[in-house]
Amino acid sequence: MKRGLPEFLDIELGQGGVFAKYTHSDVVLSLFVKSLTQGTCLSDLEIGEAKLAGQQFSPLPSPDTLDYVCQRLKQSNQVKTTIEGMVHELNYDNRGNALLVKLALKCNQLKPSDKRGYTLD
Repeated sequence: MKRGLPEFLDIELGQGGVFAKYTHSDVVLSLFVKSLTQGTCLSDLEIGEAKLAGQQFSPLPSPDTLDYVCQRLKQSNQVKTTIEGMVHELNYDNRGNALLVKLALKCNQLKPSDKRGYTLD
């Protein structure tokens, strides 16, 4: 791809297992394909793959592979209890958040020279 997104994603997310058939960029781009083809669940990727056969996104990892890799990449929830006893589950995926900012910069969606700054929430 022109902007080097697969290489960028693989550097940021690290290598998969030694015997991994697909890279982390394959997984992320497959999730992107799922969105482009209006898929609502991972098994919809099989429809997307049929639509994109022979194109740049092909072949795609299976839904089982995607689920496995996503489970490995996700962060655990933190459970916090307030003084009043209210329990909150929070998920601070700082690595993922930092990756989104770096990706936005790489794709020129954010400009570091903008003097107004950005509020990312």
